[in-house]
Amino acid sequence: MSGEESDLDKNKLLELLTEIKSTNADNRYFHLRSVENFLIHLDSFKDRTKKKRIIKYLGEYLTIIKSIGEKEEIITADCSRDLFHKYIYPVANLYSIYARFVHYPKFYVIVIWFGFFSLFIYLLGLSISFQATLVGLFIIYYLFIQHKKIKKCVYGLYF
Repeated sequence: MSGEESDLDKNKLLELLTEIKSTNADNRYFHLRSVENFLIHLDSFKDRTKKKRIIKYLGEYLTIIKSIGEKEEIITADCSRDLFHKYIYPVANLYSIYARFVHYPKFYVIVIWFGFFSLFIYLLGLSISFQATLVGLFIIYYLFIQHKKIKKCVYGLYF
């Protein structure tokens, strides 16, 4: 596959993504921002085999999503999660390894983990400086994730 062919495939996928975004009113379960981020950074892959695999998975995924939208079917969270694991996760794994993408958790997930660790540290009776360190680490983590989101180097379930 030459560079020109992969650009054509990338452009076709971007057109399909744009069409899906414009025709489907309820896109919350479609992971379209993750797909868009993958397509934006597709050229960071120099290995044609990996590029072909990414294009194959994303093409199949977008085709399925388009057909769901055309039939005006309602996609459930379970169906969305299954599609994520079948099509998006293998691509996300490649991007995590080779393009430094990170998983983008919902804010409430970060808050829940923070609360869990805070409670755990409190119950262990650790010092206030240790608790302050934990707060600092969570703030740094959150800022790191936001930085990656701005650079469009994130993916996630329902993202």
